[in-house]
Amino acid sequence: MMARAFSLTDRDRGYKRVMKWARQWLADHSITVGIHSDEDERNLFIGTVHEFGLGNNPVRSFIASWVDEQKDDLNATIAKALEKTIKEGEAIKRLKQVGVRFVGLVQKRMAGGLPPPKVDGSTARLIAEGQLRSSIGSKVDGE
Repeated sequence: MMARAFSLTDRDRGYKRVMKWARQWLADHSITVGIHSDEDERNLFIGTVHEFGLGNNPVRSFIASWVDEQKDDLNATIAKALEKTIKEGEAIKRLKQVGVRFVGLVQKRMAGGLPPPKVDGSTARLIAEGQLRSSIGSKVDGE
């Protein structure tokens, strides 16, 4: 029996070009989530104290620990937004949607309380009133 010869042709129908564009576009754009510098200075200070700790105040991270815990889900959300952008366009709109989603997730985490609990068991005033939580926002850089 004689072996049949076959040929395989790999045709790039734009994938390499799209991926090059995506890498460059992602390098030029970013989403930031947190308390931004245009927010009330008091919220910036209190957010910094919670995030990094200060003196007798322990670290009660609401951004860095959230990113560490949710890294895979966050990357998947960004990948889905990029895929939708490639198919439908409106890149900045997609990044803004991702930012809004991330803000909601951070705020939800904050609403559940930030460990460690206060020694006296009380709820932090800013968490109870939502002042710190409501100061969390997102921005898209590179518009």
